[in-house]
Amino acid sequence: MGDSDSELIEPFEAIVSGAARAALDMRAGLIVVLTTTGQSAYLLARYRLGLPILVVSQSEEVSSNYCRMRLTLHCIHLQSELLSCSRTFHQN
Repeated sequence: MGDSDSELIEPFEAIVSGAARAALDMRAGLIVVLTTTGQSAYLLARYRLGLPILVVSQSEEVSSNYCRMRLTLHCIHLQSELLSCSRTFHQN
């Protein structure tokens, strides 16, 4: 979401930028970010989309540190593994 289409950005930032653009295009009311490091949520918050961002992480450090840094980030700390949830859905 830079000023010029010719600007080169890293692949990770391109993904976050695409998610930000999609949220705006869809007129989303909330963005949910599943993260282990918090980096994607932090980059997304830098776009200042005016949307709340729900950060879901197993890392207590991510849940506490990143949410203090940005008012638009709202964190949930999961104590159980996310993989156990995906196994439940694939059992059918």
